[in-house]
Amino acid sequence: MITTSTPVLDFTEKKQSETENQLPQFAEPSAKTIEAILNFSRNLEVKKSDLIENIELIKS
Repeated sequence: MITTSTPVLDFTEKKQSETENQLPQFAEPSAKTIEAILNFSRNLEVKKSDLIENIELIKS
C-alpha cells in the first residue's frame, strides 16, 4: 500500500521577499583598526621602475 502526504505549511512563516530586504548584521572594525589602515595608506608610496614593475616604499 502506497501512502502520500503533503508537507505541513506554516502560514506564519515570513515570505522570501520579506527576509531578502533585511540586511545581515556584520561586525565592524574598531576605530583603532581603521586609523591604522589609513595611516599606513598615507605613508605608502608606489613608484615606477625601469628594472622591475613597481617599487613600494613606506615613508615613515
